[in-house]
Parts: sequence; C-alpha cells; structure tokens
Amino acid sequence: FGGSSLDPAGKDGLTNLMVSLMDEGTEKYSGTKLRELMKLNGVKLRLSSQKNKIDGTFQVISTQLKEGFEILDQILNYPKFLDEEISKVKKQIYASLKIDESDISTLANYKFNEIFFENHRFSKRIKGSEKSLKNISRVDLINHHKSLFTIDSLVIGAAGDIDVNSIKNYVKDVFGKFSVIPNNIKMRNFDDIPS
Repeated sequence: FGGSSLDPAGKDGLTNLMVSLMDEGTEKYSGTKLRELMKLNGVKLRLSSQKNKIDGTFQVISTQLKEGFEILDQILNYPKFLDEEISKVKKQIYASLKIDESDISTLANYKFNEIFFENHRFSKRIKGSEKSLKNISRVDLINHHKSLFTIDSLVIGAAGDIDVNSIKNYVKDVFGKFSVIPNNIKMRNFDDIPS
C-alpha cells in the first residue's frame, strides 16, 4: 500500500490513524459488534502502518472462512471513520505520544530519522504529533483510504487449511473491490496462478 511516508504535509500520522480506526466501525457493523464477531468466529486481524507500507495479518479458523472473510471485507472495504471513534482513537494516540516522550529509545529513533532522512518523507513520524493529528478530518481519512487501498500495490500470501480455488474466490471477493489507480492497472487474474 503506502505507509506513513505518504501522509500529506501537516497531517503526519494520517495513515496510522486510518489503520487504527478501520476496525472501529464499518457500514454494516459497529466496532463493538466487529470485535464480538471476530471472537465468535475465531478471527484475528492486525493492521499496522510502517513508513513505506501498511502491513496486515489475517487469521481465521477453517470452519468459519465465509464469516471471517466477510468481516475482513467489511474492515478493509467499508470503514466508516465515525467522528466519535476518530476522537476516541486520537486520544489514545495522544496518550501513546506522551509515553514516547519519556522513552529514550523512541526519542533516539526520532532523532536518527530526522538527521538521516533530512528533507525526505521517511523523516516523518508514523504516529504524527498532537498538532498534526488535530489537522486530520474525517474527509482526510476517507480520501486517504481510497488512495492507499489500491490493487497496484497489493501483495498477498496465504497458507493453511484451505484449497486453492476457495482462497482465490475469497481474495477476489475482498481485494477485488480495491481501487484501481489511473493507467488502468488491472488485478492479476487469479485463475492463472498454479494450483
């Protein structure tokens, strides 16, 4: 995908905030309902922002594949970014930033990045700052989500108790909804992947 290096000027922390909000409510489910469904269906999902990418890991028990991939679809394709959730998650990040201010290792890492990546987008802090987070709106989150979750930059690995044709279908159902960036880049045809 992209990562924090693609955060717009003055809105550092946008990608991290976006990723932190994606499981806090979707078009179909509230954040509370999502967590309940994930627990009920043996789903584990972790999304995180790095400087150059968004990482995700998804696990589901084999008897609950359909339900698990429906939950994944909701989180990746239909996050709501509700104002009350934005406010709640921003407060959590503010608290995390306060902790970072007293962590010598984190402070050293910030200083290294400022010097080593001077005037480069990798010098940006993944979490941003209290000031930059205050500049981020719901519209920013929606637009950033649309711009980063695209087919052209997608890498998927799958393993476990599932047959190749089933995983191809689930991947098409969930990731086939991602945007296509200009230049008409098309999603790879999963029927061409060897079994």
